[in-house]
Amino acid sequence: MTFAKRMRLSSTIAIAIAVAVGAFAAGRWIPRGDRPAVTAAPVSSQSADRPAPTVSQGERTVARALDSVQREAIRRAVRDEVDAVLGERDAAQGTAAAEVAPAAERTPESPSGEAAAADARARVEAARLSRRWTREDADALRSAIATMNASDRDEILSALVSAVNRGEIQPDQAGFLF
Repeated sequence: MTFAKRMRLSSTIAIAIAVAVGAFAAGRWIPRGDRPAVTAAPVSSQSADRPAPTVSQGERTVARALDSVQREAIRRAVRDEVDAVLGERDAAQGTAAAEVAPAAERTPESPSGEAAAADARARVEAARLSRRWTREDADALRSAIATMNASDRDEILSALVSAVNRGEIQPDQAGFLF
């Protein structure tokens, strides 16, 4: 992706977010005909004589419902815009990615890659049993990843990350797992 396309993508997303935030703010703070404006009560000696204006529970419920509808409309508009921009980017990169991905999957497994994958699987299983992931495990996995094929790498990393997310493995160090 060229710099110009990247900048256009970034500026499009920034504009969409700015429009969404502006629309949210306008709908929230600018009084409209469908709901009363919220204003501060005047401060004077006469205001003590009059009871404070009250807003019924029904009016609050309607105002909240309108706010949630507006928020959902803004979310939907931003989501659609981001999906459209990302779809254009993916379409532009899709042909190149489609040509590269099958080649990576067809990479024949070397004996050293098979051994590295077996060692990595054993480390993940041992970590699951001991419920710990050490710096040594991370270093060994990092070096093994370099020699294994894409499908083995994806399988092993998926197993490791899933186990950590489920709480079956506790990393000893902060930061990266591998």
